[in-house]
Amino acid sequence: MTVGNTYRLNSEGVVKVDGIRSLAMSDISENEAQVSGFESREALIAQMTRSGTIGEDSSVFRVAFHYMSPGRTPFADVSDHVTADELRALIRRLQKMDSRDRSGSWTAQTLTLIDANPIVASSQLVLTAGMETKTFRANVRKLKRLGLTISYETGYGLTSPGSSGLSSIVVGGLS
Repeated sequence: MTVGNTYRLNSEGVVKVDGIRSLAMSDISENEAQVSGFESREALIAQMTRSGTIGEDSSVFRVAFHYMSPGRTPFADVSDHVTADELRALIRRLQKMDSRDRSGSWTAQTLTLIDANPIVASSQLVLTAGMETKTFRANVRKLKRLGLTISYETGYGLTSPGSSGLSSIVVGGLS
């Protein structure tokens, strides 16, 4: 994470990082914890230490950011409206992605798998996909950048353009 960079929040838009600073967990105030959405400092500390990888004496990073407009690509609109021209361009892009990949056609397979198994962990989906987890997740990120998938806390789903694109691919594309 870098100050000044922007990062996508699934289909919800973009945040821009305003600042990053290291601080000791003991320096986190009650007010900072509440501003961050926690009921209390103790609740924040409990959440942070739950994994057991950090303790009360650890240093952590405070990231300041602000929400920006969605800044979406033409395909990232999750509305139901996808024009035929946008869909044709999307299909061409997916075909190009498939043609450049050594493993062949993966876009339709990945979209179909997510469509059939929404909100299922990637560790389960890769068993059906026959891909390494790292490769599968990288492929899903490529589709996400096109606005075709949404990442959830666990698993993925298709956006409206993702569903439209999948339907078009399955019936042979648009002419």
